[in-house]
Amino acid sequence: ELKFLHNKLSTKTKTIVLVLGIFVLLSLVFIYLRFLDTKNFIIDSQNFYADRVKSVYTESVKRTSVFYTNRGYANLNSFGIINALENRDEKKLAELSKFRWKVLKQENKYLKNMTFYNDSGKLLTFLGEKPDLQILPQKIDKKNSHNGFWVNESFSYKVFIPSPKKGFLVFSMDPKYFLAEIIKLTGFKGFIQLKNFPTLYLNDFEEQNDKLFLEYLRQKEKQDNHAKRSIIGNDLYIIHQIGAQAYGDISK
Repeated sequence: ELKFLHNKLSTKTKTIVLVLGIFVLLSLVFIYLRFLDTKNFIIDSQNFYADRVKSVYTESVKRTSVFYTNRGYANLNSFGIINALENRDEKKLAELSKFRWKVLKQENKYLKNMTFYNDSGKLLTFLGEKPDLQILPQKIDKKNSHNGFWVNESFSYKVFIPSPKKGFLVFSMDPKYFLAEIIKLTGFKGFIQLKNFPTLYLNDFEEQNDKLFLEYLRQKEKQDNHAKRSIIGNDLYIIHQIGAQAYGDISK
């Protein structure tokens, strides 16, 4: 029957059928290649954004550490500060540092406090919010400045500036500052999740949007396997591990 049908078809009809067949085949090949091209573009875009978020976060931490370390040493080297710190003169320390604190707080609304400790690590005085550390851990570096995230009854980012054999100046900051920096520089909204601690959001982030993602994290935690990016629902989520570093009760 097929042979009979083939014989009945004119050369023109055969040519049309062949051309249509080739067209359909080429269309399928083109669609497949386009699919691969789009897929690769999406993966490249996701990698770009993941690297961008990581870069912005890393640079923000570095810049913040350098900035407050320099401001801390500038304050310690200001007239009367070292003498007041050595003599544990709480009133004079607060009085001499008041103007610098006011300027720093105006520059960064996420700055919590500026705190002075004596050489034994005991709290002397502070400007801003009440500090969460009344006594510094004994193993804290007393010679070099350092920084990191602290988790105890609160969660904060701290920069420590020691004055050897005299005391310490410590800046404490709300980690939301880094979320704000990422939004400002990349447009990505985000949150910080810690073990055994409430999830940290910026005010304009809708918490209900990330319920699926938090469930995803819980499942991945059981598997001990985190991808650095995931698409959940209609949203692209980029995961960047902070890698907390400090001397308190740190959640890693």
